[in-house]
Amino acid sequence: MTDHAALFLAKKNVKPGDVGTFTWVVPNKFRCTGEGDGIVFETIEQNFILASPRRVTVTKYGLSTP
Repeated sequence: MTDHAALFLAKKNVKPGDVGTFTWVVPNKFRCTGEGDGIVFETIEQNFILASPRRVTVTKYGLSTP
């Protein structure tokens, strides 16, 4: 399994130059191929800190990436 920390500003109505924080609630699902939408086995928070127009820190599972 691979997990990539990413931020797509348009999805949260964040504009370049904005500063602040927000949180996404992420439902992790288990799914067998062809078995519908899957079953949530864990829900976690992914936190974002926008410190400046070009500095964003993403924290998930206690790990961060600047």
